[in-house]
Amino acid sequence: MKKILLGLLIYWSISLSISANSPINFLDTYQHAMRGNIDAQYNLALLYKQGKLVDQDLVLSLYWFLKAAEQGDLQAQLQVAHIYENGLGVSVDYEQALKWYHQAADQGSDFALFMLGDFYSKGRGTAVDANKAISFYQQAMKREFPLAYFSLGTMYYNGEGIAQNDAKALELFKKAASLNVPEAMFALGKMYYSGRGVTQDYAAAKKLFLQAAEQNEPRAQKELGLMCLHGKGGTKDIIEAEKWLRKAAEGGDFEAQYALAELYELGIGVPQDQDTAILWLKKAADAGYAEAQHKLSTLYIKDKNYTEMFAWALRAAEQGHLESQMNLGTAYYKGAGVEQNYNEAFKWYSKAAAQGNAKAKSALGTMYFNGYGVQQDYAQTLKLYTEAANLGFSDAQQKLAYMYYNGIGVKVNYPQALKWFRKAAEQGEKESQNVLAMMFEHGKGVKKNYQTAISWYLKAAEQGDMDAQLNLGNLYYQGIGVKQDYIEAAKWFHQAAEQGDMRAQTNLGYMYVQGLGVEKNDERAAHYFLQAAIQGEKQSQGWIGGMYLTGEGVRQDYYQAFRWLSQAADQGYTSSYALLGRMYYYGLSTPQDYQKAFYWLTKAAEVNDVRGYALLGSLYYSGFAVKQDYQEGLRWFTKAAEQNDTVAQVSLAFLYEHGIGVNQNLKEAKKWYKKAAEKGYVEAQSRLGIFYYYDSNYVEAAKWFLKAAEQGDRFSQKRLAEMYKFAEGVEFNLDQSTYWYKQLIIEKASLRTRLQKTLVEYLNKVPQDYQTIKQAYFREIYEYSEIAFAIGINYWDKQDIYTAIKWFNESYDFNYRTSLYVLMLLYGQGHDVQRSPQFMIERMKAVSELSDDKTIQMLLGNVYLNGYGVEPNIEIAMTWLVKAATKGQIDAEEILAKMYREQVQVPDNDELKKSYLDIVCHQDVLTACDERDKLDKK
Repeated sequence: MKKILLGLLIYWSISLSISANSPINFLDTYQHAMRGNIDAQYNLALLYKQGKLVDQDLVLSLYWFLKAAEQGDLQAQLQVAHIYENGLGVSVDYEQALKWYHQAADQGSDFALFMLGDFYSKGRGTAVDANKAISFYQQAMKREFPLAYFSLGTMYYNGEGIAQNDAKALELFKKAASLNVPEAMFALGKMYYSGRGVTQDYAAAKKLFLQAAEQNEPRAQKELGLMCLHGKGGTKDIIEAEKWLRKAAEGGDFEAQYALAELYELGIGVPQDQDTAILWLKKAADAGYAEAQHKLSTLYIKDKNYTEMFAWALRAAEQGHLESQMNLGTAYYKGAGVEQNYNEAFKWYSKAAAQGNAKAKSALGTMYFNGYGVQQDYAQTLKLYTEAANLGFSDAQQKLAYMYYNGIGVKVNYPQALKWFRKAAEQGEKESQNVLAMMFEHGKGVKKNYQTAISWYLKAAEQGDMDAQLNLGNLYYQGIGVKQDYIEAAKWFHQAAEQGDMRAQTNLGYMYVQGLGVEKNDERAAHYFLQAAIQGEKQSQGWIGGMYLTGEGVRQDYYQAFRWLSQAADQGYTSSYALLGRMYYYGLSTPQDYQKAFYWLTKAAEVNDVRGYALLGSLYYSGFAVKQDYQEGLRWFTKAAEQNDTVAQVSLAFLYEHGIGVNQNLKEAKKWYKKAAEKGYVEAQSRLGIFYYYDSNYVEAAKWFLKAAEQGDRFSQKRLAEMYKFAEGVEFNLDQSTYWYKQLIIEKASLRTRLQKTLVEYLNKVPQDYQTIKQAYFREIYEYSEIAFAIGINYWDKQDIYTAIKWFNESYDFNYRTSLYVLMLLYGQGHDVQRSPQFMIERMKAVSELSDDKTIQMLLGNVYLNGYGVEPNIEIAMTWLVKAATKGQIDAEEILAKMYREQVQVPDNDELKKSYLDIVCHQDVLTACDERDKLDKK
């Protein structure tokens, strides 16, 4: 701004000379100049300088200015000085400029006096001479030259060649401001803004900035804009802020350009516009403003434009911008936007460290620690970490603490480790908080203090440190230093587990299995076990493998079970050995392999895992994979049984029951069945019920059948239904009998669907053992029809004929012939059996023809007599009734006698009539005997 004002003063002095000699004729001017006319020489120089009436020629311009100056022309002397000062057509020559300013000053030019003060204060064309500068400024001040007050005030303000004096600077700035010097107004505003040499006064500062800003002082425009933006010296005014910042920015003030960019970036007072923000940032950056260059680099980092990021960070870093130096170091260290180069990273971190930056020192320490870009040197690491730590950089404090804790580059020193972990922890470093808590928990470098440990664990855990969350959960789980609290433990395990900590996931899975602090939930347990298993946690691999094996919490999947149990076993998780042995034993998702089964079951036995004993006993008993040895087999079965292995107890009971490899001993068998049964083993409960039943202890038998039946054992359900029906060990109860029969009923639609599916597979020649499948279906169908019949009988006994018929029909649907017979009996008695009369009559006739069944014949007679579903027909009715009665069917005899008494018209069929009367006569109906005799005589 100062140069602009000086140029205007020179232009003003030149303009006066031109106006005094206007208008100008080039030829006349040239001719007069050649004759030595001073005015003509000056005007001719101006014409060459400005390119008026002639082509611009700065060399000729200087030539004619010198001619006039050498003749003592003041304006020409000022022009020559200005030309040499600024190198207009010639090289810059401060000595020549100084010479001509002296000559102009000797002629009383206040401007030349001012310029001499400026030259001597800055040492241009001469050595710096503050005294001469002050002298010339003072001479100019005597002539009331405004800028002299400002320049001398600046010397006092900065203490340049003179004792620093804010009061004197304030006085001179005020004088210059009163003479309308905008730079002075700005300088004065800065003093009021900062409170330097005067009481801080934002309002006064704002007023002065406004005065200077209105005269296009860009720095004042910038400061005024910032004050309006932040509401200093008055109310916040975003519109005014944007207005003045824009003026300053357009005037080339790079700090204003930077501030304006931020307004557009954040949408403050202007529409948010990232492109415009970057445009202004680039203007400031191109002007060399390091902060703008740094800001641009960070924006490009966000856009992952590492090429641009690197270019701008480099320009800022080369200007000494600390953060950019750090960013460059990091870019080279990580290879982000540039090829990884530890040497360059070291170089830029070193530059930042030289500025005293703690983060840079720490980064250098890490490079020495790892030997990246420099030879590994723990001593240097320790030194740099210590320097950074002493500067308060928490990350360095933490790393330094680890060196003392682990004895890296220095002897293990827990007190020193504790000291630095505490400093980092107090600054919020969650990792340090966790380690500090561990030191207090375990008494490393300090006396054990669980309360302090919990306090630091809590701080770290609340910040999301998963190790601290895990450790805190463990303390609550075990009740160490705090009251045992499973709910609180589960809370912290949850938080660590959600962050992926496999140890917490394993703990949480176990808590869901056991219902500790959470509601028991096998699905949630499986979820966490699986997450940890995927990460390689062997306990969780064992747990999830076991859950896939049994289908607890997950859909049963032998492939997944085998996968996880194998991984767990390979990692030495002993609890998986027995389960893996079991899978090899039964060939679950792997070819059956008794050798491998024996291997893993033996390993399980070696760690006293009772779950492997029973199968190991089975291998010895069977002689698979090992020489048959009943005694050794019995030993393993007994060991397992004595440790409450229910499978082993049932197996041992079976061996004693049937005398396999041991003397038969029913008492011993019963003992072991009872032990397994008391623990809910359904097969043992059923077998124990059979033992008691055949001992005629029906009460105990019913008790154990009931337990097994409630667990879905079909044999026990059927036996219990029969015991309720026949009051064996329980009170007679048809409802209970029916209930247990119904538990045996499968879904008929499901059965039919399966049958259809098998038929399709058979027709499509899908390879299967259809003979075995067919036999299984026959058994299933027969059982279904048999149970449905039994239910029908129960309802019949309860006089619920309608429901009984429904179940008899269910039974007959699967060709249970006894059900058809009962339906015939009911139909013959006039009941609606939910089948067509034609169907029933045809079936009844067929039975009669096949078996000559007198009861069916009687029923057929009854159907035709009463018209059950058919037109009544006395002759047909009598025919069937006579057939039945002839065979001694009492009901048929009684029906015929009743027909006679009621004088039912007899068909005109002598043979049939004679048989009819003969049967009635035998019922002691004498009149029938008389009629028969008459018919005989006839």
